[in-house]
Amino acid sequence: MTLSAAVPQLFKSLVQRFPLATYPEPQPLGTDTEALLAKRKVYLSYNCESGNHKANASNSSNNFFTLCVYGLFEHQVDNADTRLLLATDPVCLFTQLSLIYKNNLRAPQLNDNVSSSSSKTISQRQNAIMIVSHHASVDHELPILLEDTNPGGQKTKFKRIARSNFAINELNLAKIENSKVYILVELIDQILYDAWVFTVITELTTEQILQLYWFTDDERPIVDVSSYYSQQTRSNVFNHFVLKDIIATLLKRQQFALRYPIIAENFHKWLPNYIPFSLDFTKGKSHKLSQEIEEIFGNLVSILKQLRGLLENKESGEDLGVFDLKLISYLVCVKSFLRGKKMYNIINDEYAELFDYCDAKLKYFA
Repeated sequence: MTLSAAVPQLFKSLVQRFPLATYPEPQPLGTDTEALLAKRKVYLSYNCESGNHKANASNSSNNFFTLCVYGLFEHQVDNADTRLLLATDPVCLFTQLSLIYKNNLRAPQLNDNVSSSSSKTISQRQNAIMIVSHHASVDHELPILLEDTNPGGQKTKFKRIARSNFAINELNLAKIENSKVYILVELIDQILYDAWVFTVITELTTEQILQLYWFTDDERPIVDVSSYYSQQTRSNVFNHFVLKDIIATLLKRQQFALRYPIIAENFHKWLPNYIPFSLDFTKGKSHKLSQEIEEIFGNLVSILKQLRGLLENKESGEDLGVFDLKLISYLVCVKSFLRGKKMYNIINDEYAELFDYCDAKLKYFA
């Protein structure tokens, strides 16, 4: 038996008064748009020094990815001429390093990409990293991983899968077999992220935050760390709007606001006013607010002790896992962008060997 219902006449007549619109086919990107996108995109090449290079290149000939991040910066490796292009955010950087390590690739380098990006069009398929706005994501969080797969080998038939930050993290956690390592990785993503975000939004200038989390310069999209600390804050209405949006996203990301509701509440009260930020220690909230701040850095010290102990017992030739890549990602960003800030000082004064470990492992990605 089938059930049917007549369309009400009033609704039917209303719909008929507004006919369907026919939209033209999407037009190809213009030269100017392709040139702009090319400046935001860097390409990855295979690591030719590895014996698995040919096998990986063959297996991946029909699979490509584009990792979308907030920004990229130049990182000098071990006082050498090698300058890697790395993501400015630790969560994005972890995904970048994971993809490079998993697929036997090299991290992009500035000199390699100056010539290659100008000679490629946006339609050519190659593994790449691209700077985008966080508004490109449904939940306003980066990274986004775009995977183009072509199982049949036909050049024109690619299937695209878009993975959110949450989906990427779930896939990486699923690879961990050791329950203790699993818990430790989860703690790193909470404790180090909490300290990172709190330091970013309370101790960095507007200009520095925008360099890390917003595409600020079409002519020079890559952040230059040598000038990062000397940037003057340019106060304008647009910057305030962008800063408000960025901070609101960072507070929601990785569930920071759920762990520290008083800090998040203070920021949400401040954001609409576009005035210099100050934590609200009034109206009886000073004790709870102080407790949350103390908890962030107390947890940081506690996990740093555990990490130092684990690295002391780690064998030198052991392969890099999710734990290592998570740790490296946070330490690289802290050392590059938080010099002189509380989080950096805690690590540098008492746990400097963690920075040394990070520097040593980064050589694998050059």
